[in-house]
Amino acid sequence: MPESERVVHDFCECLKHFISQPLDLLFTYEALECVFTIKDSTWVVDCGAIQQMYPEIFWGFRNLAEVFARRYFENGLNIQLVVDDTRIQISREFRLLTSGMNMDLITSISAERYESSEAKEMNMLVIPYPIAPESFESCTDAVLFTKDQRIALHDSNVHALRKQLNMAKDGCLLVGCSEVGRHFSFGIGGKSLLAKYPHIAFRKHVEWEFYVPPIPESTQEKNAEQSEPSGERADSEKEKKPRDTGFRLSYKGGQMWLPLLDTTEAETKKIEDIFCREDCRDVIKKVLSLAREAEKGTTIVLTTRKFARAEYRRLNIQYNRGFGLHHPYNIQDEKFFKEILPRLMAIDGAMLIDIEGMCWACGTILDGEAHTRGNMARGARYNSVPVYIQSLWERSYSERRKKRMHQIPIAVIVASEDGMLDILSL
Repeated sequence: MPESERVVHDFCECLKHFISQPLDLLFTYEALECVFTIKDSTWVVDCGAIQQMYPEIFWGFRNLAEVFARRYFENGLNIQLVVDDTRIQISREFRLLTSGMNMDLITSISAERYESSEAKEMNMLVIPYPIAPESFESCTDAVLFTKDQRIALHDSNVHALRKQLNMAKDGCLLVGCSEVGRHFSFGIGGKSLLAKYPHIAFRKHVEWEFYVPPIPESTQEKNAEQSEPSGERADSEKEKKPRDTGFRLSYKGGQMWLPLLDTTEAETKKIEDIFCREDCRDVIKKVLSLAREAEKGTTIVLTTRKFARAEYRRLNIQYNRGFGLHHPYNIQDEKFFKEILPRLMAIDGAMLIDIEGMCWACGTILDGEAHTRGNMARGARYNSVPVYIQSLWERSYSERRKKRMHQIPIAVIVASEDGMLDILSL
């Protein structure tokens, strides 16, 4: 393996600890190869391409690249050492951005319940420099506490802080920093303030996210866009231009993760390549949006009309392994897509949809005999799919030898509850 390939491979192994998405859909080999260059016998890191592609993850990605480059030849490649050092470095930068906010304390607040309720969809605004609470007195979108009610951010005050956070359910708890570097709550504010300051968004029990005010487009960029010639090419380039949402970091499952990124275009292209056709783009995007919107996760088998009908008859009718529909329904019918499909997805099992956009069955239990070890880090939904695909390959191989069946174009989309999406095929 060439040196550049080996470096990219090793870097990807480290990157998997911070991004819970398929890396082959996020980064091309060429883009990652440009990150590391050798100058004067040392590694030089250039993350410019990544910053342009995904501004949300650039902060953490840069930290990881710098640690990786520094450690690569110091200790051989010790992935765990690189990952641990990266987490420490991200934590340090987080403290700088928030004037010393303690990540462990934030996690404690996210774990604290108030009257049995989780800190779900609540926000804590962080003023990242010494602040005089009185400066917010004239703010129409803020209500200040008296000095006695301002609670210091200490472990001993977690429950009191959680109580104040509950008061800011539809807005945010205002947290400032004194001149001596001590954090304290000083009021509650409206959601409009979230666009002006860094903030912590509590998602559910022991899960939170960190946001910074997104960088606005410069006047120069806007003028450049306005001067672009009209046409399909200009419109498509505008659509692909990344937008900085301000999302920088998430904490869940006991560790920190970089943001989930929009891979719709890459996923669509991957499925188009499986079917070797370009006239099914609208159906593919509908299927992908359906998978992403499933709160509890889902599995969707996308295949040809002929094979979908055959599997419908075999699994749903012959063996009663799911709910076959009386006749297939078109997922591009808005009423069916918005009102009926979500109900069909309320049970376990796979959806069976053909590439023409017709839904044949729901709750389908995929079959097959396990031949390889499963991935214990993933659930039953994910682990059942490779078994099913292997069984399809064996069946099609047997039939191909008899010259009865061609290779089956099939894409199985597995969406997990945590937002991870995988596309598996033969």
